[in-house]
Amino acid sequence: DNDDPRYTYSAVSHQIILETIRDVRKRFSIDSNRVFMAGHGKGGEAAWDVGLAHPDVFAGVIPISAAIPETAIFTRGNGKYCPLYIVGGELDVDFVAGNSKHVQNMVQAQHELVYVEYLGHGREHFFMEIEMLLDWMSRKQRQPYPREFSIHAVRSGDTQFWWWQLAETPKILQANAALSDGSKPKVITLKGQVFHTNTLEVKGGSRNHVISLSPEIIDFDKRLEVRVGSAVRFNNFLKPSLEAMLEDFRINADRQRLIWARLEI
Repeated sequence: DNDDPRYTYSAVSHQIILETIRDVRKRFSIDSNRVFMAGHGKGGEAAWDVGLAHPDVFAGVIPISAAIPETAIFTRGNGKYCPLYIVGGELDVDFVAGNSKHVQNMVQAQHELVYVEYLGHGREHFFMEIEMLLDWMSRKQRQPYPREFSIHAVRSGDTQFWWWQLAETPKILQANAALSDGSKPKVITLKGQVFHTNTLEVKGGSRNHVISLSPEIIDFDKRLEVRVGSAVRFNNFLKPSLEAMLEDFRINADRQRLIWARLEI
């Protein structure tokens, strides 16, 4: 329900947050490379959940006094693309027990994260950490387009990452949205890669795709090849389009990532 003010860990809750970011970009001169997702308690759980599901949007994620929610465990691997600053107290049993295994797995996977646990403290706001947090934030920016990525998706809204968007929602993600009996959702893996030969390759998701391109990704002076799996779906020169740039800016208002061309395959 769009009128429900609570965070429900659903695709609708994610959409509200992402649309809010787009709305702020349209109203103010926002540096899209310096947007952070932060929260305390239940808000911290939302930070875990949204940040790991959409790592391409944020410069960093800051959950305070919050254990990683079950919904975010499925997308934990996406943390490799977005730094984390996790703060909590030693006496907060939910925080310690809920995070220890997952934080350890992230460290072993060489994710970029800071874990702060205050001895003798429980669930608090941790105002004493604010200077360190701000210093950390001042040195972080949203990561540039990765040459290769592998993303885990579980919601019907998890269909757009960096330069790749699924043209339709996969049936598995649609089925996940209908789960109401406590069943675990199924996870799909979306893989994208940019080769030095001016070739893009995507794997997973749907049959049809939308590719948004800029000089950061390809060389417009060279022939572009786009593969879906092993099948070549485009092999030609692609011209920049002012119409595509303006339309994407109208929707996303991302001044730091202007789109030069849009390819539907």
